[in-house]
Amino acid sequence: MRKIVIIKIVILVIAALSVFAEGRAEENQPEWTVESVSIEGNRVFKDDELLKLMVNRPSGWFRSRRYHHSVFQDDLSALDEFYRQNGYFNVEITDTTVSRDRGENHVRIFISIDEGPVTSVEGISILGNRAFPDSTLMAMLKFETGTPFKRKKLQNGMIAIATFYADKGYLDASVTPETRINEQEHRVLIDLIIDEGMQMSISDIEIRGLDKTRDFVVRRELNFEKGEIISHRKIMKSQRNLYLTGLFNSVSINPAKRPGDSEEQRSLVVELREKDSSRFSVSAGYGSIEKAMGRVEISFDNLFGTARKAGVRMKANFIERRVEGSFSEPRTMGSRFTTDLNLFYSYQNQPGFEVSRHGGLLTFGRKISNSGHLTLRFRHENQRLRNVEILELPEKIKPRLRSITLGFTNDTRDDLFNSTRGWFLDFSYELAGTFLGGTEAFNRTVLNLRCFRSVGLGNVLAASLETGWIDVYGASGGVPINELFYTGGPNSIRGFKYRKVGPLDSGGNPVGGQFELVLNGEIRKAVWRWVGVAVFLDVGNVWRRIRNCRFDSIRYAAGPGVRINTPIGIVRFDAGFNPDPREGEEKVRYYIVMGNAF
Repeated sequence: MRKIVIIKIVILVIAALSVFAEGRAEENQPEWTVESVSIEGNRVFKDDELLKLMVNRPSGWFRSRRYHHSVFQDDLSALDEFYRQNGYFNVEITDTTVSRDRGENHVRIFISIDEGPVTSVEGISILGNRAFPDSTLMAMLKFETGTPFKRKKLQNGMIAIATFYADKGYLDASVTPETRINEQEHRVLIDLIIDEGMQMSISDIEIRGLDKTRDFVVRRELNFEKGEIISHRKIMKSQRNLYLTGLFNSVSINPAKRPGDSEEQRSLVVELREKDSSRFSVSAGYGSIEKAMGRVEISFDNLFGTARKAGVRMKANFIERRVEGSFSEPRTMGSRFTTDLNLFYSYQNQPGFEVSRHGGLLTFGRKISNSGHLTLRFRHENQRLRNVEILELPEKIKPRLRSITLGFTNDTRDDLFNSTRGWFLDFSYELAGTFLGGTEAFNRTVLNLRCFRSVGLGNVLAASLETGWIDVYGASGGVPINELFYTGGPNSIRGFKYRKVGPLDSGGNPVGGQFELVLNGEIRKAVWRWVGVAVFLDVGNVWRRIRNCRFDSIRYAAGPGVRINTPIGIVRFDAGFNPDPREGEEKVRYYIVMGNAF
């Protein structure tokens, strides 16, 4: 017996050493890159669909792919399984060839596939359902007789049926498939056996984990009440509502049977873990325009446990100094409308003038969808312009602005600061003066659209459009220079000095304009951990009036950039080239900035 044990141990050690030696041998081999993968015999699925299933894919423009011999068999298995999941049970990989070019360290892969006949759905039956008719459940399957039998499609249909039952209070409902395949005729019959269980109602709602937050703050975010039929959809929506308050690190809502509950009743237990509701933060940074900059913020996100917010923010750099106090009411008079009040003082030193501003903003907002938001804002602001160097304007101006702004925002981005997919739309219309009072009367329309798309291999396509126009009313003396549009610099057209694209006076100072159009495009690529690179193209200008806009007056800039994702945010290095520099303009501008351009 002891000899048998010793022999087994020796065999295991030899096997382990052989595997280790094989791995080391592969590591010591020179790196081979995949130059091409040719697939023959595939008629139903395109090459691109099949290549996505493989680790050994062809190298591309931005990335060379190493050939891994140890996972090549897994690639073939993935192709085989993909076909079987889509109804091709007789698929066969008839030939594979890997040819090496030792001079270039390249490999070329050839794969021949015999897809075989497809197995189609001959019929579908639903058994065991009493609460809902076959027609309602069949619509969720999205299967038609005569179509290819796709297992993933069947699974998705079963999940849809189970979710439907859970939304109607049947929490224990189950869906079990039985398939009968006729291999000679390549047909399949599907039976879905449903065990509905009992329909459950809410006997009680129990909230746990509250320390600072008041009970009513949680209950007003719940989409269900005691006595209702339990709905999975309402539970998920309630969890989302609670997360969006920003008050909790974790939220879970689960049904539980409590003493006194009947067989058709469950209590809903809301488990919460609160966030720290007060914050004090200090940050510093550097930018090519702002130079050294600092920021201090004190905020309270859950005043007296009511979810109201208040805060004070102070920031300073070589362009702007600002102090702001804010207060936010998330449920105005118990409604779904939010109310935000901001009081501020700021001083800005812009090219050609200095301006100090103080006043307040009162904003009412309402979410109209998961990503859409409407706002109505009242602005009450006094301004003072000093050291105005723009030659055609007086030295001192004291505008008083009273305006109302209607805005709409839709934001589907996956990340606010480093987006890889989604889009952002912001539209606003501001009316100043007229019946609102103040010294200036104008209306301003601004549209900002940003789109992001991940194209694989760490590449992101990003694009931005910003346009706006201002019209002056009646006998108004015009628009204050600090309210006009300006462009040029690290966040708009990067081959030019800050605000120096657009009309200039004889002293070279920007005078701003009433019409703006700027388009930006970037290709961003992650190259190593927290380091990325980008190439960009910026196009646009600012015109004094919309009638002055001409195609031949559009300015351009392009160039490369480096992105470093640090713990305090993205640090951006951009070099913008001006292909047609005019008098006083540089051929290239370099910028160091915190954050992406858009």
